[in-house]
Amino acid sequence: MMKQERSRMKRKKTTVGSHAGAPASSGPRRGTCWWVALVLALVVLGAFGAQAQEPETLNDILGKTERYFQDFRAFSAQFTQITKSASAAAMASEASGRFYYLRPKMMRWEYETPESQIFIANGELAWLYVPAEQQISLFGKDRLFSSPFIRTLFEGVLKLREHFEIRMDSRETTATTAVLILTPMREDPNVQALKLWIDRAEGYIAAIQSQDALGNSNRIDFTLQRKIPKLPTELFQLEVPTATAVIDQDGQQLSPEQIRLLQSQLRQTR
Repeated sequence: MMKQERSRMKRKKTTVGSHAGAPASSGPRRGTCWWVALVLALVVLGAFGAQAQEPETLNDILGKTERYFQDFRAFSAQFTQITKSASAAAMASEASGRFYYLRPKMMRWEYETPESQIFIANGELAWLYVPAEQQISLFGKDRLFSSPFIRTLFEGVLKLREHFEIRMDSRETTATTAVLILTPMREDPNVQALKLWIDRAEGYIAAIQSQDALGNSNRIDFTLQRKIPKLPTELFQLEVPTATAVIDQDGQQLSPEQIRLLQSQLRQTR
């Protein structure tokens, strides 16, 4: 009995630590509000796509952004994520994997290195699965979208100029890459600034970097980007492997009956 209780407490402690913003580590469990970078990458990445005409002005680029948001149903890409902690300037961690997006509100980040992890957002709920720990941690809508403009963007109202002051970075912009700096019009501790790297020949986004009020930063670079007709909805459903604990936001482990009910509710979001 004591051994089981210690095991349960260990699981709860690990989960709460990852939610509260643990020091930089492998996978998405890193820095403050690591999920902000993932959500922002989703909503901003979805606004860019391949075009033959080269954008010449900031308005050209932004106009293309807003038009393209309605131009695809599903999307996939390889990604590399670099996270830097302001509390340890020399400390940076890197992870990579594959990203999937299905409109309107589903995304899946499969971390392959340095360790296997999967982060999925499915409408009202998101979760992080860490196979090595045999644990799934749940994130409710209130936590995932605590930032007002992140919530607005994820709902599909992608009007960047209504939420950000946007300018070209003349020092970094080149003949092949446009670099945009986006500053939120309303103060938000989760997002102090965004930076976008855009391929000027085709118009797609190559990288996005977010920085919070504490100076922590997340940069995500995308390669092998593909717009595709559809993705199987099973990619965005809650699958619980044998002997895997499911932990809610309060650090409580769900019973098998609660898990089945949750899975049924999520399937209805298809």
